[in-house]
Amino acid sequence: RIELVRQHQGADVLVWDDFGVRELADWEIGHLDQIVESRYRRRRPMVVTTNLDAATLREEDRIGRMVDRWRERNEVAVISGESQRQT
Repeated sequence: RIELVRQHQGADVLVWDDFGVRELADWEIGHLDQIVESRYRRRRPMVVTTNLDAATLREEDRIGRMVDRWRERNEVAVISGESQRQT
């Protein structure tokens, strides 16, 4: 796990797809927070996609700090519409 955290911290660009699709364990949130904090300090870019709206993300106490970091130094693009997934 530590090596994976380091890889995510050092990547040129980090993409997290479908963030929030499942409940995260406390240890997972701890690792994700380390990654976001490190990338924030180093000004490294991240792309995070989620189906959750901004209000829902901010309401979640356990990830609220990470969401604040994403928003402080990054552009946030809200794209809405019907799901394009084929069932």
